[in-house]
Amino acid sequence: MRHSVRWLAVLVAALLVLSGCAKSNPVDPGTNPGNPSNPAPKTLTFIEGVDVSNLDPAFATDRPTQTVLRHLFENLVDTDPATGGVRPWLASDWSVSADKKTWTFKLKSGVKFADGTPLTAASVKATLDRLLDKSLAAANASLLSSVTAVEAVGDAEVKITTKEPFAPLLENLAHPGAAILPANFDPKAPIGSGPYKVQERQNGVKLVLTRNTHYTGAAPAFAEIVYKPVPEAASRTVALESGDAQIVNRLAPEAVADLKSNSKVEVLVKPSTFQISFEINNRMKPFDDLRVRRALNMAVDRAALVKGLLRDMGSVPEGPVPAGAQWPMKLKAYEYNPDQAKKLLAEAGVQPGMKIEIWTSQGRYAKDKEMAEAVAGYLKAVGFEPEVKVMEWGTYSKAIEAKDKKAALYILGSSVPTLDWRLTRNFLSTSTNNYSGYSNPDVDKLLLEARTVFEDAPRKALYDQIQTKVWEDAPFLFLFNQVQIIGVQKGVSGLTVYGHEILDFTQTKAQ
Repeated sequence: MRHSVRWLAVLVAALLVLSGCAKSNPVDPGTNPGNPSNPAPKTLTFIEGVDVSNLDPAFATDRPTQTVLRHLFENLVDTDPATGGVRPWLASDWSVSADKKTWTFKLKSGVKFADGTPLTAASVKATLDRLLDKSLAAANASLLSSVTAVEAVGDAEVKITTKEPFAPLLENLAHPGAAILPANFDPKAPIGSGPYKVQERQNGVKLVLTRNTHYTGAAPAFAEIVYKPVPEAASRTVALESGDAQIVNRLAPEAVADLKSNSKVEVLVKPSTFQISFEINNRMKPFDDLRVRRALNMAVDRAALVKGLLRDMGSVPEGPVPAGAQWPMKLKAYEYNPDQAKKLLAEAGVQPGMKIEIWTSQGRYAKDKEMAEAVAGYLKAVGFEPEVKVMEWGTYSKAIEAKDKKAALYILGSSVPTLDWRLTRNFLSTSTNNYSGYSNPDVDKLLLEARTVFEDAPRKALYDQIQTKVWEDAPFLFLFNQVQIIGVQKGVSGLTVYGHEILDFTQTKAQ
């Protein structure tokens, strides 16, 4: 009996020692406790074609930046990747008044920002008031263009009032630009309530995110995410094949065949709502002339570009909204007809040899630099003397905003799946995102009317008219509909790919 008591005492002591070890050395979610000799990586390295432009949701307009912001911040509501509809996020539920002018949102309890402070209705009010503040001049302010007041009712309820029925409010609140921030938000040291927080940023080199210990959701598998910008497509492919990165975005179409034969990687070719165009500077003569804009659209053989540069991983646009987005119309594609293009240019008084600038990014869109060079060749064939200028994405994204820019054409894409935000930001004459200067009073009227209609059928009918008018006005040189080409190391799973090209790593894990 004495031996048994001694054995029990030793066992209890051993258990206490093990318990103490467990408390001081918890199992890291980034390891593989089932196979300690082959632990899962703690770091997810993700390579993109361009750098993050900024870390302020109010000013974030590109998908690479918004992919990062999704891991730092949360919205009242979210876009469901399976249905494209709206689902709860920070808001547990919501309702709209009978007159469709007052929205009430109930907030989930217990949510905290990465510094430990509670996220309350006051945080939501401060965020939306900041976005609406005209002195901020936020790029995403028009998401709330009809909002007249935001009221915090206690800590867990928010009321949003609009000046008229505003059908797109829910879908706009799901946009990354409406992410909820603390009242003392500092864009130089951004704090959100998402699963990660910023650890380190070296512009043009890397951005490091680490787990937010105050996050109330399930802890992500990776302890940190390292985001690296690599503009050259060939270098991105090498990084994937060498194992320097677990996930690589925007792989070159010509690399896909070889990568598919590599047993260590998997290539994901996913649909996208991205349409890439060369926006035409409608403020610049002679591009304010419809004949000239139509001539540009007839001068380029898109089918050849899709087949050659994209290896058929894309499609020729048949309207200003591609398949997969909300209510796209299938119209007639612009035909390749350089002779007719020359005729229209002559009718408009454009003299052969006119010098123009074509601006492009490198690494932002599929074969963007190469597309610019190819388009320059087509335009030279109809009489222009084009010069292609390549810019780093951060510089480029600022340069195209200027109303007095020297570019006649500049590459830009839209992947917004919902038609209000997609069409108003590009084609409403008063939109701060309407960089081309396109203006059509009929389009303006239809866009504003569509916002007040909640029923799908009549709202779609209005958007059909808008798409038809925009297509006929040719404010852009509509170029191609893009697909997503993503490389993933074998053993990495759980990546969420949205059709609008935002990636979500919160469920991603590695064996």
